[in-house]
Amino acid sequence: MNGPYLWVRTLILGLVALSAGANRMSSHLPSEINVSRRLRQSGDPILPAGGFGEGERDSEEPLGEKEVLRRILEEKEELLSRIGTLERANRELTLANSVIDRAPSDGRIGNTRPADCADHFVMGANRSGIYEIYPFTCLCSEPLRVYCDMETDGGGWTVFMTRQPADVPLGFNRSWSEYRSGFGDASGEFWLGNAHLHTMTSSREYALRMDAHLASGDVKFSAWNFFRVSTEVDRFRLSLSAYSDESTSRSNCLPNVNGRFFTTYDRDYDETTGNCAVTQGGGFWHYLCSNPVHPTASRSEGLTSACFSNQQDAAVFLQLKIRPVICGTSVKTIFLNANDCNKCP
Repeated sequence: MNGPYLWVRTLILGLVALSAGANRMSSHLPSEINVSRRLRQSGDPILPAGGFGEGERDSEEPLGEKEVLRRILEEKEELLSRIGTLERANRELTLANSVIDRAPSDGRIGNTRPADCADHFVMGANRSGIYEIYPFTCLCSEPLRVYCDMETDGGGWTVFMTRQPADVPLGFNRSWSEYRSGFGDASGEFWLGNAHLHTMTSSREYALRMDAHLASGDVKFSAWNFFRVSTEVDRFRLSLSAYSDESTSRSNCLPNVNGRFFTTYDRDYDETTGNCAVTQGGGFWHYLCSNPVHPTASRSEGLTSACFSNQQDAAVFLQLKIRPVICGTSVKTIFLNANDCNKCP
């Protein structure tokens, strides 16, 4: 067993041991009442000033009972917080381990199906390409075909937009309904669909990454640690924040999209008197038609930007992709969709 299975199991064993020890410690932590009672009944000298674990200092003034009690309780609360974090991580990783143990050779896990490319990754997939995902409440629905990037920054990325050179370029000046359902082919230029983006990002917390291959030969990326798409009733409002300082772009290429509604040529929800989708040539979370780069615009109108580098440079290849963010940035652990197809009508 290797790959993602090995490090998941290793992390599980470590956290189980830590959590078990922490639970034993928690059961022996003194309560506020017990600490107070012991201090009143004990004839032992009060701990010296300067904190706990630093040894006795007879030359310093002794602490009062309330100060000793306060410090003990503060340390207790800090330890309990750490115990809680370990217990949550232990439960989640144990669940992931039990799911992996049931994984058959064909990549399916019982009645559970992958909700995104990260699920495929944790089940052992390590090659970029077309995969089927089931980002639905009821998994009896037909799967979506998406392109999974299993190599960039550790893999597990679900690509939801691709712009690339083509003999017949795909037009992105599409209607509201087309952007809602998606269009194009995942093996080439395409848009996954706003309704699918909402379903996916409402069940997990996702990060966004934009990769740009420039005409100059440079490769740049921008990353944000929070990405969510709201409902159609809310006009697919975008929440985008926490621009990553690991980004290699010269600046934030999408500084004005947070909190914006989606706009198409037949649904104008931007903040201008005109329609940015009409003037730029593609639907997006427009504000004042002033984003440094417009990913869905015609190439002449939107894929050239100074946000990539110190001079105006055109993107000949552009991708937008998302990946779950779980357990922080240091431990990128992916868990499988627990929906059960047997529960479908």
